[in-house]
Amino acid sequence: MSSKTFTSINNGVQQVLAQQTPSNGGNVAHLATVYAGIRPLLTALVASPFVPPKWRAAVTVFVAALDAFTGTAGADFKAGKDL
Repeated sequence: MSSKTFTSINNGVQQVLAQQTPSNGGNVAHLATVYAGIRPLLTALVASPFVPPKWRAAVTVFVAALDAFTGTAGADFKAGKDL
């Protein structure tokens, strides 16, 4: 894992830990904020050969669903590209 990836994941985790309670924006806004922070970690899990293929597929579906729900679909994540 490159230091850029580690930094991205670590920053996202720190963001999630700082946002443990919903803000005035409500639960959907809180979900979007937490998901944005944890997305790099989920993306790294999908790319890991140590995670079983079916688990990676399930995480891929989960990420794609949350991308669609939150409107945060990124060019760096293609559902199923690593399967």
